[in-house]
Amino acid sequence: MLRESPRRHVILRPIRQEKYSTDLVGFKLTAALALSYACSQEVRDAIASPGTRSQQDIPMSSSTVAPSSGARFYALRLKPGQDVALELRKFVDDNGLKAVSIVTVVGSLTKASLRFANTGVWVEREGHFEIVSLVGTVDAKGDHLHIALSDRHGVTTGAHFGPGSSVYTTAEIVLAELADLDFTREPCALSGYEELIVKPRG
Repeated sequence: MLRESPRRHVILRPIRQEKYSTDLVGFKLTAALALSYACSQEVRDAIASPGTRSQQDIPMSSSTVAPSSGARFYALRLKPGQDVALELRKFVDDNGLKAVSIVTVVGSLTKASLRFANTGVWVEREGHFEIVSLVGTVDAKGDHLHIALSDRHGVTTGAHFGPGSSVYTTAEIVLAELADLDFTREPCALSGYEELIVKPRG
């Protein structure tokens, strides 16, 4: 006769909301800082001296501890018809911001300019889309934005995001300015693109 296994009970304890919110923002800011070390100073020094090290020997990240920073938060709402990427650029320029991380965006679009992975080609999508996520870093001269959009059937698309969008009903945006850091972008021989460089603000 088969013996019934004893049942196990799992108790789920609620997470304190204020701690979760703080940890989520901290995680996003830490992830943004980590992006800069894909083409670290050690990598650039190795590239500057060709022939001395093979590509396998070049580290993809630095062991140097990433600089930390306090943050100042900004919130804004875009109206129907406005271009999200262009309005972000205008806000950063108007406020003299130098190291911005996108904390959260919620809203909808009727048009979006997207570049899918490893294509190098920008395409325009039109319809009615919910903004599921919009993440990225913005500096005084450039940006790196990714978006996820969901259509009326729940089909979700993710890609690089650029100028050429149009807000449908709203776009509610929260930004964090890392007050102790400067973001710049420099060519990276490993990726073939201009990549984020993080430096302490002078």
